[in-house]
Order: sequence, then C-alpha cells, then structure tokens
Amino acid sequence: MKLRLYRIGSDPEFAFVRTQGQQRQVIVPADQVLTANREVGLAAFIGTDGHQALGEYRPRPAHNVWAHIVDLAIAIDATTKYLSEKKKFTGVSLVATPYLHGETLGGHIHLSFFIDDPASKAAQALGYIYTNQLTTYDPTNAGRVIEIPHDVKTLQTYARRAYYEESFGTLTLVRVLHSLLLPFECWVQPWTERLIRNQRYGVGRDTIRMMHTRPTINGSYRNYEDLAYYHMEYRMPSTWLSHPTITYAYLALAKLCILNYETLISMSRDPLPADLLSPAPQNHLAREYFYKNYEQLIRNGARVTKDLHALPSALEQASLHRERWMKPNAAIDVVAWRNTYDLPFLSTTK
Repeated sequence: MKLRLYRIGSDPEFAFVRTQGQQRQVIVPADQVLTANREVGLAAFIGTDGHQALGEYRPRPAHNVWAHIVDLAIAIDATTKYLSEKKKFTGVSLVATPYLHGETLGGHIHLSFFIDDPASKAAQALGYIYTNQLTTYDPTNAGRVIEIPHDVKTLQTYARRAYYEESFGTLTLVRVLHSLLLPFECWVQPWTERLIRNQRYGVGRDTIRMMHTRPTINGSYRNYEDLAYYHMEYRMPSTWLSHPTITYAYLALAKLCILNYETLISMSRDPLPADLLSPAPQNHLAREYFYKNYEQLIRNGARVTKDLHALPSALEQASLHRERWMKPNAAIDVVAWRNTYDLPFLSTTK
C-alpha cells in the first residue's frame, strides 16, 4: 500500500481579544469583526465556521509546506492591518491558545492523498471505508451515508486487510499521525489549556473527519484513475498560530507522517505514557517521547522533501522558545509572522 500526498491544508482558529483594565481579557465575537453573514463567513479566506465567537484562516491547500505558511502570513498581516485602521477595534489583538474563556481553539490539518491499493479502491467504489468497522459513506459527497448494494466478498477482503493495516483505514491513519503529532502537541502547548481542549475533542473524540470530493487534475485523473483518493481533516491539534516556527513544525510533521506512512505503521508501538494524561504538566516527558519516535523514524531512512529540511532546526527553536511563544492567552506574534521570509530556520525551504 503506497500513499501519495496530494495536498496539505488547514483551518486554524484564533480569537479577537480586547484587554481591559487590570489585564482583563474579553473575546470580541469574530462575527462582529469579520461578517455576521454565515454563508460569507464559511466561504471566506478569513472567516468563521459555525461558531461565531472564533475566527479561522483557510489558506490554499498546497503540496509545499512553505507555500502554505506564506498564505497564512499574508492573512495574519491583513487582519492586523484591518484592526489597526478601525477605531472601534483599538486594543484588540489576535490570540491563539488551546482554551480561552470557555472556547476551545483547534488547528485542524487537512491531508489529501491517493492510495495505490486495489482493496481500498474497490471498497471505496462500493461506498465503504474501515474505521473500527466497515462504514458506509458517499465518496463524492463529504461522508454522507448511503444505501447501496454491496459485494460481500470484496468488502470482507478489504475489512480484513484494513484490520491488519495492509489497506487504508482511519484508525491506522490516526495512529500514524499521533505517533509524532500527539507527543509534539503535549510538548509544545500550554499544558492545562491543551488538556481541557483535548478532553473535549481531538483525542478519542472527533479526531478525524472525511472531507470533500475527488479532485480533477487538469481535467482528468491522469495516472490516478485506479487509485483510491481520500481527503481527511485531522482534528487533534490545538491551534498553532502563536508563532510561525510552531506552525511550520506542525505542518511539516504532518507531511512527514504521510510521506513515511508505511514506515510508521511498521515501527514499534509503545503506548503513550500515562503521565501525558496527568493534570500536572509533563511537557518535558512529552518532548522525550516525541524525540524517541522522531529519531527512530529518521534512523529508519525517512523520506524528507526539501520543504521539510528545516524541521530539525525548527524543533530546536521550539525547545529554546516554547515557553515564551506558547504562553496561555498570549497574543499571536504578528511581528514574527510579518518577518516570515527572514526566519533563519526557513532559509533552506525557499
């Protein structure tokens, strides 16, 4: 089974926050800043997604992580300029933290890919995917459940293969992504806020969703007619907009996981340390667990594309500056985002 990454995307959330008096912070509902029109808010590059208190960015999907980050930098710069030009938004800043005044903020990552596996393709053609069991869905309409005749033998073969991780299944995808991104999440995010959010959704609850239709590539599928295609939204990560280095690390790790899907499946399956679920902060332990998995993958000959070459440096910077960049309730580092082109760790990706 071979996965071929098509594009990586995201829809990270943030809050508009006004500081009043003794550093008291209040959320300014996003629909009061952006738009109260739900249809426009859902479609806009900078908008809202159902819950009108929070804003979210929707940069264009890209194969290259750097290109995706540049789109985010443009969006953050445009938002802050807009705030500075409106008197009524004086004192309003952008905040990205996992939990803020009753609101949970996600950093959902979208991954679309083709899979060279006849069993997955056959099951998809019948409208089935393996989660923890065979599940019916409409592969042309964002996960809508459908009723169709089914070829029992074909589906039994696919389900057996998916159970043993020889064909595609969502639980396997989650395990692969969790191997690096879950300990990274526990390491870099503010512990208490991250724990509240992850307990509400993202870890064991609404972790992954199926999305959208199969793309048309230049009017045809070219070599991809015989391949299964999936677009998944990975919903575990908390928002990662506080600093572009953290953003790069999240997106680069997600791409690294997809590029090395088979290798990560075959790697040892040490359970997540129980202490990572502790109410008491265990960021250092999470960092150790992350590096154990990351270094094992690198030793196993990981495939690394040019836009991922800066990942070791970005991880080093995260070790040095995480506590400053990821303070609870701290504003997004707009200056760093505006200087994205000048970040030393990204020089190898240009």
